[in-house]
Amino acid sequence: MSGSTAAISREQLFLQNLRSATATMHHNLEQTRLSQDLMRADLSLQRYATYLMHMRNVMTAYESILNRAAHLFPKIQYQSKLPLINEDLQYLSSLVDLPAASNYNMPVFDTEAHVLGCMYVIEGSALGGRMILNHIKNVIGFDEQNGARFFAGAGDKTGMLWKYFLGILTAYVVEHDCEEQVICGAQVTFAAICDYFA
Repeated sequence: MSGSTAAISREQLFLQNLRSATATMHHNLEQTRLSQDLMRADLSLQRYATYLMHMRNVMTAYESILNRAAHLFPKIQYQSKLPLINEDLQYLSSLVDLPAASNYNMPVFDTEAHVLGCMYVIEGSALGGRMILNHIKNVIGFDEQNGARFFAGAGDKTGMLWKYFLGILTAYVVEHDCEEQVICGAQVTFAAICDYFA
């Protein structure tokens, strides 16, 4: 190999394949009515509340399956995001009537690798949450303390935690030779949330 062409590792190749295999689904999710409403320049409190109600149902279902992969993350304690959403909704409840949201049916994940694929989708959304937080601050004036705690997430630690997760994910895939199962778990998760948001 020349100095300008470095050999790509199996971990890097897997992440490239994972991103490629889910790129269209990621785009489709961003194009759903609920996602588009959230990023409107005239975002209303009602639309914001509607998004959070749906996301709370997604997170409730998601966190119910995390115990299947919790032992893979011994260095960090998973911090539930549900209390953050509930605090935001409580804050909103004094300003608007909270809308109802239908139940979200979490796909069935048969293996640990499928669960990790699901985690890739949900945990990765925290990165986009930082951009959404800035939008919410600018449009409706909510911040990390009042009304937008969910999107604030882990704050400055968000990027670090994401890299830690990707390290665990790629090491697991190489050790267990389960790239296709992880990709399947991610695709199924994207598709299910996209259908729910649509």
